[in-house]
Amino acid sequence: MEDDEGDLELGEVTVELKPRAKTGGGGEESVPRAPRLEEVAALPPLLQGQGLRAAGKRRKKLQKRAEKIATKLSETLEAAMQF
Repeated sequence: MEDDEGDLELGEVTVELKPRAKTGGGGEESVPRAPRLEEVAALPPLLQGQGLRAAGKRRKKLQKRAEKIATKLSETLEAAMQF
């Protein structure tokens, strides 16, 4: 019986991230993007509440996107390590 516990090396692992193709209209009219939290202070006082809400929504969306990518990478790594 051979003892292989000392030789635990991973081979090459390839993770493929595909860019998303945006299929929209003509793109002539662009929607203003949500401000970052740092940019909210520069807004006029009457628009700061609305800017804070939009910035919070943007932050939440980016966090959810990052969590989704991290989960996918984690699952790929776990699958690669089960040999």
